[in-house]
Amino acid sequence: MRVNDLYFAYDKEDIINGISFEIKNKKITTLLGANGCGKSTLFQLLTKNLKARHGQVLLEEKNVQDIKLKEFAQKVAIVHQYNTAPADLPVKRLVSYGRIPFYKHFQTQTDKDKEIINWALEVTNLKELSNRNLGQLSGGQRQRAWIAMALAQKPQILFLDEPTTYLDVKYQIEILRLIKLLNKDYNMTIVMVLHDINQAIHYSDEIIGMKKGKIIFQGNPQEVICENSIQDMYGINLKVGYLENQKYVLAV
Repeated sequence: MRVNDLYFAYDKEDIINGISFEIKNKKITTLLGANGCGKSTLFQLLTKNLKARHGQVLLEEKNVQDIKLKEFAQKVAIVHQYNTAPADLPVKRLVSYGRIPFYKHFQTQTDKDKEIINWALEVTNLKELSNRNLGQLSGGQRQRAWIAMALAQKPQILFLDEPTTYLDVKYQIEILRLIKLLNKDYNMTIVMVLHDINQAIHYSDEIIGMKKGKIIFQGNPQEVICENSIQDMYGINLKVGYLENQKYVLAV
């Protein structure tokens, strides 16, 4: 996926201001930046939920705005920050909705659909909870259910908007390890928005740093995250150190 000279404005105010970059195939890319920097708007542009004023988001050399929604959903899956569904909806039924982009008129589930749904439940460790209603799940289990629905689309690219929000640290790590597994074992390209700098460093192959609608850096976390880049992104001085050869930001 490539972005060429992208602009987006809201009420005549530029939110995304002439950015160009490439999302590397089969890598985990994380968008970082202070609140209001344009991360969420860029996420919406990449996932076809907003239309740019100028520029293009290209998927397989096609402008995503020219790709029909059904075709787009067969290649790209999205887990939004806020997700809602009836509390009495069984987990397996929710996950099955991920197959909708592949259904033809009046088609029922095929054996292949059932196989993919079961795979998504297994990968997200939800097999034993498949008949449980969403309202009976913990926050971390619900987030895994939404990810499982996205996986049922068998996407080439998985987008996640702040997937660890509102979760305690145990479930945050569970979700991030799942994301790492999807990338490593299934060659899935991952794009996510995170707020925790240390989690971004540890679980990303690339970090894109944003400020005022522009990209101020992109690259390997070990190379691009430093005291200067943090100061530039967030306007705060934080120490950066190493523990067992792993870079950490002392965010206290």
